[in-house]
Amino acid sequence: MKKGLTFQLIILVSCNLFWLDSCSQAPAKNLSVAAADSTRARPGDFGVMIDSSFRFEARGSYTRSFDSLEFLTGIEDSTGIYTYRGSDQRNSPVRGWLNCRPAEIVDDWIFSTGSDTTKGDYGVWGGGAGWTGQPLLVRWSGKEMKELTGLNEYFSRHDTVLNELIQVSLAGKVYFMEMETGKQTRKPIIINNPIKGTPAINGPGKKYLLVGQGIQNRGIFAWREFDLRTQKLLHTEPMPSSFALRGWGACDGTPLIDRKSGAFVWATESGVIYRGYLDMPDSAEQYRYLFKEHPKLGTESSMTAYKYLGFITDNSGNVFCLDLRTMRPRWHFFNTDDTDGSPVVVVQSDTPYVYVGHEVDLQGSKGKAHIRKLNGFTGRMIWQYECVGYSVTEPHTDNGGMLCTPVIGINRAKGLLWTSFARTTASGGGSFVCLNDSDGSLKYEIKLRAYSWVSPIALYDREGNAYIYFSDVGGNIYLVEGSTGEIIFRRKMDYVFESSPVAIGNRIIQPARGNRILSFIIK
Repeated sequence: MKKGLTFQLIILVSCNLFWLDSCSQAPAKNLSVAAADSTRARPGDFGVMIDSSFRFEARGSYTRSFDSLEFLTGIEDSTGIYTYRGSDQRNSPVRGWLNCRPAEIVDDWIFSTGSDTTKGDYGVWGGGAGWTGQPLLVRWSGKEMKELTGLNEYFSRHDTVLNELIQVSLAGKVYFMEMETGKQTRKPIIINNPIKGTPAINGPGKKYLLVGQGIQNRGIFAWREFDLRTQKLLHTEPMPSSFALRGWGACDGTPLIDRKSGAFVWATESGVIYRGYLDMPDSAEQYRYLFKEHPKLGTESSMTAYKYLGFITDNSGNVFCLDLRTMRPRWHFFNTDDTDGSPVVVVQSDTPYVYVGHEVDLQGSKGKAHIRKLNGFTGRMIWQYECVGYSVTEPHTDNGGMLCTPVIGINRAKGLLWTSFARTTASGGGSFVCLNDSDGSLKYEIKLRAYSWVSPIALYDREGNAYIYFSDVGGNIYLVEGSTGEIIFRRKMDYVFESSPVAIGNRIIQPARGNRILSFIIK
Protein backbone atom coordinates (compact mmCIF):
# COMPACT_ATOMS: atom_id res chain seq x y z
CA MET A 1 0.00 0.00 0.00
CA LYS A 2 1.25 3.45 -0.84
CA LYS A 3 0.50 6.00 1.86
CA GLY A 4 -1.31 8.60 -0.16
CA LEU A 5 -0.62 12.16 0.95
CA THR A 6 2.30 13.84 -0.79
CA PHE A 7 3.74 17.17 0.26
CA GLN A 8 1.57 18.93 -2.31
CA LEU A 9 -1.68 17.51 -0.93
CA ILE A 10 -2.99 19.46 2.05
CA ILE A 11 -6.38 18.51 3.42
CA LEU A 12 -8.33 21.19 5.25
CA VAL A 13 -11.51 19.97 6.89
CA SER A 14 -13.72 20.94 9.76
CA CYS A 15 -13.08 19.56 13.22
CA ASN A 16 -16.80 19.04 13.78
CA LEU A 17 -17.96 15.55 14.64
CA PHE A 18 -19.82 13.66 11.92
CA TRP A 19 -22.33 11.12 13.12
CA LEU A 20 -23.01 8.01 11.06
CA ASP A 21 -23.59 4.46 12.24
CA SER A 22 -20.74 2.63 10.47
CA CYS A 23 -18.95 0.41 12.99
CA SER A 24 -20.12 -2.60 14.93
CA GLN A 25 -19.05 -5.69 16.75
CA ALA A 26 -19.05 -8.68 14.43
CA PRO A 27 -19.54 -12.28 15.49
CA ALA A 28 -16.45 -14.47 15.33
CA LYS A 29 -16.20 -16.28 12.01
CA ASN A 30 -14.31 -19.41 11.05
CA LEU A 31 -11.50 -17.55 9.31
CA SER A 32 -8.40 -19.22 7.91
CA VAL A 33 -6.07 -20.33 10.67
CA ALA A 34 -3.24 -22.82 10.28
CA ALA A 35 -1.78 -24.09 13.54
CA ALA A 36 -0.71 -27.65 14.11
CA ASP A 37 -2.34 -29.08 17.23
CA SER A 38 -3.72 -25.63 18.05
CA THR A 39 -6.75 -26.92 19.91
CA ARG A 40 -4.54 -28.73 22.40
CA ALA A 41 -1.95 -26.01 22.95
CA ARG A 42 -1.51 -25.20 26.63
CA PRO A 43 -0.93 -21.72 28.08
CA GLY A 44 2.79 -21.21 28.49
CA ASP A 45 3.65 -24.05 26.11
CA PHE A 46 6.14 -22.58 23.65
CA GLY A 47 7.32 -25.91 22.27
CA VAL A 48 4.44 -27.24 20.16
CA MET A 49 3.04 -26.27 16.75
CA ILE A 50 5.13 -26.03 13.63
CA ASP A 51 3.28 -24.71 10.58
CA SER A 52 4.46 -26.24 7.29
CA SER A 53 1.51 -25.06 5.24
CA PHE A 54 3.45 -22.26 3.53
CA ARG A 55 6.87 -21.87 1.99
CA PHE A 56 9.58 -20.56 4.29
CA GLU A 57 13.28 -20.81 3.44
CA ALA A 58 16.74 -19.48 4.29
CA ARG A 59 19.19 -18.05 1.81
CA GLY A 60 22.02 -20.21 3.15
CA SER A 61 23.04 -22.68 5.83
CA TYR A 62 23.46 -20.57 8.94
CA THR A 63 25.31 -21.76 12.02
CA ARG A 64 25.41 -18.80 14.41
CA SER A 65 23.31 -19.40 17.53
CA PHE A 66 20.37 -17.20 18.51
CA ASP A 67 19.32 -19.33 21.49
CA SER A 68 19.69 -16.42 23.93
CA LEU A 69 17.39 -14.13 21.94
CA GLU A 70 14.45 -12.99 24.07
CA PHE A 71 11.97 -10.11 24.05
CA LEU A 72 10.42 -9.61 27.47
CA THR A 73 7.57 -7.39 28.64
CA GLY A 74 7.79 -4.68 31.27
CA ILE A 75 11.48 -3.85 30.80
CA GLU A 76 11.08 -0.48 29.05
CA ASP A 77 13.66 2.11 30.08
CA SER A 78 11.90 4.82 32.09
CA THR A 79 14.14 7.52 30.58
CA GLY A 80 14.22 6.47 26.94
CA ILE A 81 12.05 5.49 23.97
CA TYR A 82 14.18 3.31 21.72
CA THR A 83 11.74 1.79 19.24
CA TYR A 84 8.35 2.16 17.58
CA ARG A 85 5.63 2.39 20.22
CA GLY A 86 8.24 2.24 22.96
CA SER A 87 8.58 -1.53 23.41
CA ASP A 88 8.97 -4.82 21.59
CA GLN A 89 5.26 -5.39 22.23
CA ARG A 90 4.41 -2.00 20.61
CA ASN A 91 2.27 -0.71 23.48
CA SER A 92 4.42 1.74 25.51
CA PRO A 93 5.11 5.07 23.71
CA VAL A 94 4.68 7.10 26.93
CA ARG A 95 7.07 7.76 29.82
CA GLY A 96 6.12 9.34 33.14
CA TRP A 97 2.79 10.49 34.58
CA LEU A 98 0.36 13.38 34.58
CA ASN A 99 0.09 15.13 37.94
CA CYS A 100 -3.65 15.77 37.66
CA ARG A 101 -6.62 15.55 35.36
CA PRO A 102 -5.67 17.47 32.19
CA ALA A 103 -7.72 20.39 30.89
CA GLU A 104 -5.98 21.65 27.74
CA ILE A 105 -3.06 21.26 25.34
CA VAL A 106 -0.87 24.31 24.70
CA ASP A 107 1.89 24.96 22.16
CA ASP A 108 5.50 24.66 23.30
CA TRP A 109 8.16 24.67 20.57
CA ILE A 110 8.35 24.02 16.82
CA PHE A 111 11.32 22.47 15.00
CA SER A 112 11.64 22.99 11.25
CA THR A 113 13.07 20.22 9.11
CA GLY A 114 14.40 20.56 5.60
CA SER A 115 12.23 19.79 2.59
CA ASP A 116 12.92 17.44 -0.31
CA THR A 117 11.40 19.03 -3.42
CA THR A 118 12.52 16.26 -5.78
CA LYS A 119 9.62 15.03 -7.92
CA GLY A 120 10.05 11.29 -8.17
CA ASP A 121 7.85 8.46 -9.36
CA TYR A 122 5.78 8.78 -6.19
CA GLY A 123 5.47 12.54 -6.01
CA VAL A 124 7.11 15.21 -3.85
CA TRP A 125 7.57 14.18 -0.22
CA GLY A 126 8.72 17.45 1.33
CA GLY A 127 9.78 17.28 4.97
CA GLY A 128 8.43 16.82 8.44
CA ALA A 129 7.39 13.23 9.06
CA GLY A 130 4.75 10.90 7.70
CA TRP A 131 3.45 7.45 8.58
CA THR A 132 4.78 6.18 11.00
CA GLY A 133 7.57 8.75 11.65
CA GLN A 134 7.69 8.42 15.45
CA PRO A 135 10.48 10.20 17.38
CA LEU A 136 12.83 8.32 19.69
CA LEU A 137 14.25 9.61 22.98
CA VAL A 138 17.70 9.02 24.49
CA ARG A 139 18.88 10.35 27.85
CA TRP A 140 22.63 11.01 27.86
CA SER A 141 24.55 11.45 31.10
CA GLY A 142 27.28 14.07 31.37
CA LYS A 143 29.91 11.38 30.84
CA GLU A 144 28.12 9.98 27.79
CA MET A 145 27.76 13.46 26.30
CA LYS A 146 31.55 13.65 25.99
CA GLU A 147 31.35 10.66 23.61
CA LEU A 148 28.94 12.39 21.22
CA THR A 149 30.63 13.55 18.05
CA GLY A 150 29.60 16.90 16.61
CA LEU A 151 27.62 18.08 19.63
CA ASN A 152 26.72 21.74 19.23
CA GLU A 153 28.87 24.08 21.30
CA TYR A 154 25.96 25.18 23.48
CA PHE A 155 25.39 21.59 24.64
CA SER A 156 29.06 20.61 24.80
CA ARG A 157 29.59 23.29 27.46
CA HIS A 158 27.01 21.59 29.66
CA ASP A 159 28.00 18.29 31.24
CA THR A 160 24.81 17.51 33.14
CA VAL A 161 22.11 15.59 31.24
CA LEU A 162 20.86 15.76 27.66
CA ASN A 163 17.42 14.44 26.67
CA GLU A 164 17.88 14.03 22.94
CA LEU A 165 15.12 13.36 20.44
CA ILE A 166 15.97 11.42 17.27
CA GLN A 167 13.51 12.27 14.50
CA VAL A 168 13.48 10.86 10.97
CA SER A 169 12.06 12.97 8.16
CA LEU A 170 10.59 12.72 4.70
CA ALA A 171 13.35 15.18 3.78
CA GLY A 172 15.74 12.20 3.88
CA LYS A 173 17.48 13.17 7.12
CA VAL A 174 17.69 12.00 10.72
CA TYR A 175 17.50 15.01 13.06
CA PHE A 176 18.77 15.38 16.63
CA MET A 177 17.23 17.92 19.02
CA GLU A 178 16.85 18.66 22.71
CA MET A 179 13.51 17.47 24.05
CA GLU A 180 12.88 20.47 26.31
CA THR A 181 13.65 23.23 23.79
CA GLY A 182 13.61 21.76 20.29
CA LYS A 183 17.12 23.13 19.70
CA GLN A 184 19.23 21.10 17.30
CA THR A 185 21.93 19.21 19.21
CA ARG A 186 23.91 17.74 16.33
CA LYS A 187 23.96 17.93 12.56
CA PRO A 188 21.49 15.57 10.89
CA ILE A 189 22.46 12.26 9.33
CA ILE A 190 21.88 12.42 5.58
CA ILE A 191 20.03 9.49 3.97
CA ASN A 192 19.10 11.36 0.75
CA ASN A 193 15.78 9.57 0.40
CA PRO A 194 12.47 9.96 2.26
CA ILE A 195 12.24 8.02 5.53
CA LYS A 196 8.66 7.07 6.39
CA GLY A 197 9.03 4.59 9.23
CA THR A 198 10.52 4.73 12.73
CA PRO A 199 14.17 3.82 13.48
CA ALA A 200 15.39 1.68 16.38
CA ILE A 201 18.14 1.98 19.00
CA ASN A 202 19.71 -0.76 21.11
CA GLY A 203 18.63 0.31 24.58
CA PRO A 204 20.05 0.67 27.13
CA GLY A 205 23.46 0.39 25.41
CA LYS A 206 22.58 3.31 23.12
CA LYS A 207 25.34 2.53 20.64
CA TYR A 208 23.57 1.47 17.43
CA LEU A 209 20.89 3.16 15.30
CA LEU A 210 19.04 1.21 12.58
CA VAL A 211 17.32 3.32 9.90
CA GLY A 212 15.13 2.11 7.04
CA GLN A 213 14.11 3.93 3.88
CA GLY A 214 10.65 4.57 2.46
CA ILE A 215 11.07 5.86 -1.09
CA GLN A 216 13.87 5.74 -3.67
CA ASN A 217 14.09 9.23 -5.11
CA ARG A 218 17.83 9.03 -5.75
CA GLY A 219 20.70 6.61 -5.16
CA ILE A 220 20.04 3.16 -3.79
CA PHE A 221 17.38 1.58 -1.63
CA ALA A 222 18.95 0.37 1.62
CA TRP A 223 18.66 -0.11 5.35
CA ARG A 224 21.55 1.33 7.32
CA GLU A 225 23.26 0.94 10.67
CA PHE A 226 24.95 3.92 12.35
CA ASP A 227 26.99 4.46 15.48
CA LEU A 228 24.53 6.58 17.46
CA ARG A 229 27.25 8.38 19.39
CA THR A 230 29.57 9.27 16.50
CA GLN A 231 26.96 9.19 13.67
CA LYS A 232 29.40 7.04 11.68
CA LEU A 233 27.85 4.82 9.02
CA LEU A 234 28.67 1.24 9.97
CA HIS A 235 26.77 -0.71 7.34
CA THR A 236 24.62 -0.23 4.24
CA GLU A 237 22.45 -3.15 3.14
CA PRO A 238 21.30 -2.60 -0.49
CA MET A 239 17.65 -3.42 -1.05
CA PRO A 240 15.99 -5.44 -2.38
CA SER A 241 18.22 -8.46 -2.02
CA SER A 242 18.67 -10.73 -5.05
CA PHE A 243 17.10 -13.36 -2.78
CA ALA A 244 13.85 -11.34 -2.56
CA LEU A 245 10.69 -12.45 -4.33
CA ARG A 246 9.52 -8.82 -4.58
CA GLY A 247 11.56 -6.05 -6.21
CA TRP A 248 10.75 -3.27 -3.75
CA GLY A 249 13.39 -2.21 -1.25
CA ALA A 250 11.59 -0.10 1.34
CA CYS A 251 11.77 -0.69 5.10
CA ASP A 252 8.87 1.19 6.71
CA GLY A 253 8.64 -1.26 9.60
CA THR A 254 10.84 -0.96 12.69
CA PRO A 255 13.17 -3.86 13.54
CA LEU A 256 13.24 -5.75 16.81
CA ILE A 257 16.47 -5.43 18.82
CA ASP A 258 17.23 -7.76 21.73
CA ARG A 259 18.71 -5.49 24.39
CA LYS A 260 20.85 -8.25 25.94
CA SER A 261 22.29 -10.23 23.03
CA GLY A 262 22.35 -7.43 20.45
CA ALA A 263 20.41 -9.57 17.98
CA PHE A 264 18.01 -7.89 15.57
CA VAL A 265 15.17 -9.16 13.36
CA TRP A 266 13.76 -7.02 10.56
CA ALA A 267 10.81 -7.85 8.29
CA THR A 268 10.97 -5.73 5.13
CA GLU A 269 8.78 -4.77 2.18
CA SER A 270 10.64 -7.07 -0.21
CA GLY A 271 9.34 -10.06 1.72
CA VAL A 272 12.81 -10.82 3.12
CA ILE A 273 13.25 -11.11 6.88
CA TYR A 274 16.73 -10.21 8.13
CA ARG A 275 18.23 -11.65 11.32
CA GLY A 276 21.67 -10.76 12.64
CA TYR A 277 23.76 -9.17 15.34
CA LEU A 278 24.42 -5.45 15.54
CA ASP A 279 28.16 -5.95 15.89
CA MET A 280 28.22 -7.95 12.63
CA PRO A 281 25.53 -6.39 10.39
CA ASP A 282 27.27 -7.40 7.15
CA SER A 283 26.61 -11.07 7.96
CA ALA A 284 22.87 -10.75 8.55
CA GLU A 285 20.88 -13.83 7.61
CA GLN A 286 18.05 -13.66 5.06
CA TYR A 287 14.78 -15.58 5.02
CA ARG A 288 11.83 -15.45 2.65
CA TYR A 289 8.33 -16.90 2.59
CA LEU A 290 5.38 -17.31 0.27
CA PHE A 291 1.68 -18.09 0.74
CA LYS A 292 0.26 -19.48 -2.51
CA GLU A 293 -3.27 -18.38 -1.67
CA HIS A 294 -2.24 -14.85 -0.64
CA PRO A 295 1.07 -14.10 -2.38
CA LYS A 296 1.30 -10.29 -2.26
CA LEU A 297 4.50 -9.69 -0.28
CA GLY A 298 5.71 -6.78 1.81
CA THR A 299 5.76 -5.97 5.51
CA GLU A 300 5.11 -2.29 6.24
CA SER A 301 4.14 -2.87 9.85
CA SER A 302 6.62 -3.23 12.70
CA MET A 303 6.89 -6.82 13.82
CA THR A 304 6.27 -7.48 17.48
CA ALA A 305 7.48 -10.19 19.86
CA TYR A 306 7.09 -11.92 23.18
CA LYS A 307 10.04 -13.98 24.48
CA TYR A 308 11.18 -15.74 21.30
CA LEU A 309 7.87 -15.63 19.43
CA GLY A 310 7.76 -13.04 16.65
CA PHE A 311 4.55 -11.83 14.98
CA ILE A 312 4.60 -10.50 11.40
CA THR A 313 1.95 -9.10 9.03
CA ASP A 314 2.04 -8.32 5.32
CA ASN A 315 0.33 -6.65 2.36
CA SER A 316 -1.83 -9.70 1.58
CA GLY A 317 -3.27 -9.86 5.08
CA ASN A 318 -1.16 -12.75 6.28
CA VAL A 319 -0.38 -12.78 10.00
CA PHE A 320 2.13 -15.39 11.09
CA CYS A 321 4.21 -16.38 14.08
CA LEU A 322 7.89 -17.38 13.96
CA ASP A 323 10.15 -18.98 16.52
CA LEU A 324 12.87 -16.32 16.29
CA ARG A 325 15.57 -18.66 17.61
CA THR A 326 15.07 -21.31 14.93
CA MET A 327 13.19 -19.22 12.30
CA ARG A 328 10.56 -21.93 12.03
CA PRO A 329 6.94 -20.85 11.50
CA ARG A 330 4.42 -21.84 14.18
CA TRP A 331 1.07 -20.68 12.76
CA HIS A 332 -0.54 -18.30 10.33
CA PHE A 333 -3.86 -16.46 10.16
CA PHE A 334 -5.47 -14.75 7.18
CA ASN A 335 -6.52 -11.24 8.22
CA THR A 336 -8.79 -10.38 5.23
CA ASP A 337 -6.78 -7.50 3.69
CA ASP A 338 -3.54 -5.51 3.65
CA THR A 339 -2.27 -5.32 7.25
CA ASP A 340 0.06 -2.34 7.68
CA GLY A 341 -0.86 -1.26 11.21
CA SER A 342 1.53 -2.91 13.65
CA PRO A 343 0.29 -5.71 15.90
CA VAL A 344 0.35 -5.31 19.68
CA VAL A 345 1.11 -8.11 22.14
CA VAL A 346 -0.30 -8.20 25.67
CA VAL A 347 0.30 -11.11 28.07
CA GLN A 348 -2.74 -12.21 30.06
CA SER A 349 -2.58 -15.21 32.43
CA ASP A 350 0.77 -16.28 30.93
CA THR A 351 -0.66 -16.31 27.40
CA PRO A 352 0.34 -13.70 24.80
CA TYR A 353 -2.52 -12.17 22.83
CA VAL A 354 -2.03 -10.37 19.52
CA TYR A 355 -4.21 -7.38 18.59
CA VAL A 356 -4.15 -6.69 14.87
CA GLY A 357 -6.25 -4.71 12.40
CA HIS A 358 -6.32 -4.33 8.63
CA GLU A 359 -7.30 -1.78 6.02
CA VAL A 360 -9.56 -1.62 2.99
CA ASP A 361 -7.23 -2.07 0.03
CA LEU A 362 -7.49 -5.39 -1.80
CA GLN A 363 -11.27 -5.36 -1.22
CA GLY A 364 -11.62 -2.41 -3.59
CA SER A 365 -13.29 0.95 -3.09
CA LYS A 366 -15.48 -0.26 -0.23
CA GLY A 367 -15.16 -3.05 2.28
CA LYS A 368 -14.93 -3.94 5.93
CA ALA A 369 -12.01 -3.37 8.26
CA HIS A 370 -11.52 -5.38 11.44
CA ILE A 371 -9.50 -5.36 14.60
CA ARG A 372 -8.99 -8.87 15.97
CA LYS A 373 -7.63 -10.45 19.09
CA LEU A 374 -5.66 -13.65 18.47
CA ASN A 375 -4.13 -16.20 20.81
CA GLY A 376 -0.39 -15.72 20.34
CA PHE A 377 0.37 -19.42 20.94
CA THR A 378 -2.11 -20.78 18.41
CA GLY A 379 -3.34 -18.01 16.09
CA ARG A 380 -6.91 -18.76 17.13
CA MET A 381 -9.22 -15.73 16.96
CA ILE A 382 -10.79 -14.69 20.27
CA TRP A 383 -13.01 -11.90 18.92
CA GLN A 384 -13.29 -9.32 16.15
CA TYR A 385 -14.81 -5.87 15.72
CA GLU A 386 -15.64 -4.56 12.26
CA CYS A 387 -16.10 -1.19 10.60
CA VAL A 388 -17.06 -0.11 7.08
CA GLY A 389 -14.19 1.48 5.16
CA TYR A 390 -13.54 3.15 1.82
CA SER A 391 -10.45 3.41 -0.37
CA VAL A 392 -9.63 5.87 -3.16
CA THR A 393 -7.11 5.75 -5.99
CA GLU A 394 -7.30 9.31 -7.35
CA PRO A 395 -5.38 11.59 -7.25
CA HIS A 396 -3.35 9.20 -5.07
CA THR A 397 -3.99 5.81 -3.52
CA ASP A 398 -5.36 6.46 -0.06
CA ASN A 399 -6.68 3.47 1.86
CA GLY A 400 -9.23 3.34 4.59
CA GLY A 401 -9.60 0.92 7.46
CA MET A 402 -7.21 0.52 10.36
CA LEU A 403 -3.71 1.82 9.66
CA CYS A 404 -2.79 2.80 13.19
CA THR A 405 -1.45 0.69 16.03
CA PRO A 406 -3.97 0.26 18.85
CA VAL A 407 -3.22 0.98 22.49
CA ILE A 408 -4.28 -1.43 25.25
CA GLY A 409 -5.30 -0.05 28.64
CA ILE A 410 -3.53 -0.62 31.94
CA ASN A 411 -4.06 0.58 35.52
CA ARG A 412 -7.65 1.77 35.98
CA ALA A 413 -8.20 1.43 32.23
CA LYS A 414 -7.33 -2.27 32.22
CA GLY A 415 -9.87 -4.11 30.12
CA LEU A 416 -10.16 -1.34 27.50
CA LEU A 417 -8.43 -0.66 24.17
CA TRP A 418 -8.51 2.25 21.76
CA THR A 419 -7.98 2.48 18.02
CA SER A 420 -8.98 4.47 14.93
CA PHE A 421 -10.53 3.51 11.60
CA ALA A 422 -9.87 5.69 8.56
CA ARG A 423 -12.24 6.61 5.73
CA THR A 424 -15.35 5.19 7.37
CA THR A 425 -17.43 7.42 5.08
CA ALA A 426 -17.18 8.08 1.37
CA SER A 427 -16.32 11.70 2.17
CA GLY A 428 -13.21 10.72 4.16
CA GLY A 429 -14.53 10.55 7.70
CA GLY A 430 -13.04 8.53 10.51
CA SER A 431 -13.96 6.71 13.68
CA PHE A 432 -12.17 6.59 17.03
CA VAL A 433 -13.38 3.68 19.17
CA CYS A 434 -12.95 2.28 22.64
CA LEU A 435 -13.57 -1.48 22.93
CA ASN A 436 -13.95 -3.89 25.80
CA ASP A 437 -11.00 -6.24 25.76
CA SER A 438 -12.99 -9.18 27.10
CA ASP A 439 -15.21 -9.60 24.04
CA GLY A 440 -14.44 -6.80 21.55
CA SER A 441 -17.75 -5.04 22.19
CA LEU A 442 -18.00 -1.28 21.67
CA LYS A 443 -17.81 0.91 24.77
CA TYR A 444 -17.99 4.21 22.89
CA GLU A 445 -17.27 5.77 19.51
CA ILE A 446 -16.26 9.26 18.40
CA LYS A 447 -17.01 9.83 14.72
CA LEU A 448 -14.76 12.27 12.92
CA ARG A 449 -15.04 14.24 9.72
CA ALA A 450 -11.27 13.93 9.20
CA TYR A 451 -9.81 10.42 9.29
CA SER A 452 -6.74 9.39 11.25
CA TRP A 453 -3.75 7.12 10.61
CA VAL A 454 -2.10 8.35 13.80
CA SER A 455 -1.60 5.74 16.52
CA PRO A 456 -3.28 6.95 19.74
CA ILE A 457 -1.34 7.15 22.99
CA ALA A 458 -2.58 6.66 26.54
CA LEU A 459 -1.34 9.01 29.26
CA TYR A 460 -2.06 8.20 32.91
CA ASP A 461 -2.39 10.32 36.00
CA ARG A 462 -0.97 9.12 39.32
CA GLU A 463 -4.29 7.53 40.23
CA GLY A 464 -4.15 5.35 37.11
CA ASN A 465 -6.81 7.13 35.05
CA ALA A 466 -6.23 7.07 31.29
CA TYR A 467 -6.38 10.04 28.91
CA ILE A 468 -6.08 9.37 25.19
CA TYR A 469 -4.33 11.71 22.77
CA PHE A 470 -4.60 11.39 19.00
CA SER A 471 -4.62 13.62 15.91
CA ASP A 472 -5.83 13.39 12.31
CA VAL A 473 -5.10 14.44 8.72
CA GLY A 474 -7.31 17.49 9.12
CA GLY A 475 -4.97 18.97 11.72
CA ASN A 476 -7.21 18.25 14.72
CA ILE A 477 -5.65 17.26 18.04
CA TYR A 478 -7.79 15.49 20.65
CA LEU A 479 -7.55 14.68 24.33
CA VAL A 480 -10.20 12.22 25.47
CA GLU A 481 -11.11 10.81 28.87
CA GLY A 482 -10.22 7.18 28.27
CA SER A 483 -12.99 5.45 30.20
CA THR A 484 -15.95 7.60 29.16
CA GLY A 485 -15.07 9.13 25.78
CA GLU A 486 -15.55 12.67 27.03
CA ILE A 487 -13.65 15.04 24.73
CA ILE A 488 -11.64 17.12 27.19
CA PHE A 489 -9.88 19.18 24.53
CA ARG A 490 -9.99 19.54 20.74
CA ARG A 491 -8.24 22.07 18.53
CA LYS A 492 -7.92 22.57 14.77
CA MET A 493 -4.41 23.35 13.51
CA ASP A 494 -3.01 24.03 10.04
CA TYR A 495 -1.12 20.75 9.76
CA VAL A 496 -1.55 17.25 8.37
CA PHE A 497 -0.83 14.62 11.01
CA GLU A 498 0.05 11.03 10.09
CA SER A 499 2.96 10.26 12.44
CA SER A 500 2.80 8.44 15.74
CA PRO A 501 3.44 10.73 18.73
CA VAL A 502 5.23 10.03 22.01
CA ALA A 503 4.75 11.55 25.46
CA ILE A 504 7.15 12.23 28.31
CA GLY A 505 5.39 13.41 31.45
CA ASN A 506 3.01 16.14 30.31
CA ARG A 507 4.89 16.80 27.03
CA ILE A 508 3.73 15.39 23.69
CA ILE A 509 6.01 15.31 20.65
CA GLN A 510 3.91 15.26 17.48
CA PRO A 511 5.54 15.28 14.03
CA ALA A 512 3.58 16.73 11.11
CA ARG A 513 3.72 16.67 7.31
CA GLY A 514 5.27 19.69 5.62
CA ASN A 515 8.39 20.50 7.63
CA ARG A 516 7.38 20.70 11.28
CA ILE A 517 7.99 18.76 14.49
CA LEU A 518 5.76 20.05 17.31
CA SER A 519 5.98 19.94 21.09
CA PHE A 520 2.79 20.34 23.13
CA ILE A 521 2.34 20.70 26.88
CA ILE A 522 -0.68 19.23 28.64
CA LYS A 523 -2.06 21.46 31.39
